[in-house]
Amino acid sequence: MPDGWERPPARVGAALLAEAVWPPGRGASVFVCGSTGFVETVAGLLVSAGHDPRLIRTERFGPGAGRP
Repeated sequence: MPDGWERPPARVGAALLAEAVWPPGRGASVFVCGSTGFVETVAGLLVSAGHDPRLIRTERFGPGAGRP
């Protein structure tokens, strides 16, 4: 962990997103990048929290990312 890092490693959940991401009503785009499972989980949490799916941008890498 980097010096000064206040949060221990953990899975991303609804509480962390509520703390780290602007509220859905602001109309901001949200960018999610990572493995397919991570991206799908976080994007789903964002939609469940009320974010507009059209404003969620995703990029996947690794197995199952759709690359030949």
